[in-house]
Parts: sequence; structure tokens; C-alpha cells
Amino acid sequence: METGKGFVRFIGPLGCVLFLGLTVLTVLMCFTLKGAPLEGYTAPNTSEYYSENISELAEEIRDNLMPLAGVRAEIIAENGKVTVFGTEDSVEKLQMYILHYYEKDLFRFVTLDS
Repeated sequence: METGKGFVRFIGPLGCVLFLGLTVLTVLMCFTLKGAPLEGYTAPNTSEYYSENISELAEEIRDNLMPLAGVRAEIIAENGKVTVFGTEDSVEKLQMYILHYYEKDLFRFVTLDS
């Protein structure tokens, strides 16, 4: 318990406020930032548009997003959702990029066992 008291005395009141502020900022960033954007890719339409044109979304991901992401997966449009099948690594990586640009409720992600 003495370690905490010594740290607080060392940094002083202003340091405590700065430390708490940085802690809150870090927590906020961890929970609010989306996946990293894919350099060179811009979503041509909104999620609202693609919710009505699900096969076009599957084609967009297959033809444009996947090659830039450098992953291989199977993309199928069925039952109003785009299903992404692949290995654990490829699905996780592709999911990160997809969810940055499009709404989660348009997709289903399935990891295939090797």
C-alpha cells in the first residue's frame, strides 16, 4: 500500500489529474475506435444501400476489399446476409476491415477448421 502513496506524493496533485485523464482517454480510445482502415479502399456505397443489395456487397468485398486486405476467404450472399468463410486468421483480419466500413448486421463470419 505504501507504493501507491509514494507514487502520488512523487507526481503531486497536478500529476494525479494528468494520470487519471490519460487513463480515461486510453479507456475511451480502446472501446470507441473501430478497426484500422484499409489503405486504398473507399466504400462505394453505404450500409443502407447494401442492405437492399446484398449480392452487390458480397461482390464488392470479393472483388475490391479482399485483394487489398491480402486474405483469402469464401464470400457468399444468402438469406439477407453476406457470409464469410475462411481460416481463423483470414476471417479475423477480414472482419476487422469489413466492420470498419459496413454495419455488423449485414454479415456472418464463420471460421473453418483446418
